[in-house]
Amino acid sequence: MDGKLWYEAGCQLGESPLWHAGRNSFFWVDIEGKALYERDMRGQVHQYAFEQRVSAVVPGRGAEVILGLQGGVARYHLATRALEWITTFNMAWDTIRCNDGRADHQGRLWIGTMPMQGHQGAGSLYCVEAGGQCSVQETGLAISNGMAWTADNRFFYFTDSATREVWRYTCHNGRISQRQTVITIPPHLGLPDGMAIDAAGMLWIALYGGAGVGRWDPHTGKMTDFIALPVPNVTACAFGGEALDQLVITTAAGDGGGHLYTAVPGVKGVLPHVCLL
Repeated sequence: MDGKLWYEAGCQLGESPLWHAGRNSFFWVDIEGKALYERDMRGQVHQYAFEQRVSAVVPGRGAEVILGLQGGVARYHLATRALEWITTFNMAWDTIRCNDGRADHQGRLWIGTMPMQGHQGAGSLYCVEAGGQCSVQETGLAISNGMAWTADNRFFYFTDSATREVWRYTCHNGRISQRQTVITIPPHLGLPDGMAIDAAGMLWIALYGGAGVGRWDPHTGKMTDFIALPVPNVTACAFGGEALDQLVITTAAGDGGGHLYTAVPGVKGVLPHVCLL
């Protein structure tokens, strides 16, 4: 099927689409534009500007969202537009930034960092718990990306885009182990970027350089469906809407990209977990 234009956002690097059921709206970020956006189901758009690159948005308590930025993780109060830092990971940020992030079933934040140009392999995957306590789960990453959990919380999916692989881990009490490669993206489909899991446990993977979103079966490693877009650099996707049957897709600038697209693929997604930091 083909994706349809949903909003002419003009992002430099659109990422991290999020359905916020409590606000009946979709969020997303423009990483290089240093902005967070919110579009409600009536089509009204709000923009929130930052001093740092902002890479991930996760639902928080009430009218708060949790953000990954170039500088750490922060709580953002939508009503007052106040930013409250949770953790800076005690590191310098001149050559690195946060990338994708999601909350798990228990409300912990999982977020990856990625190096800027010329610093390959300096990224890590962190688990952030209440009070800002952090643990390192993976190291040596180039482009930390796409996260999802199975409905029973037994398995966690994750990708380092540069490897063109999707990994599955066993989950236990906020820790991951037993990494296995379950999907390998063919070169002609580009790199795996952000991902969403549907109610059947299938992974919808944005394909950067692949001009679309593929539905992949993590049990077989095969692509079973594809949403074609008219732009090459597809960055992330998220299910939303009242029925969780709408897939909203972000893209990056270049060759007409930077806008948001949508599709109704005939399956339902799952609600994102709320971050309880």
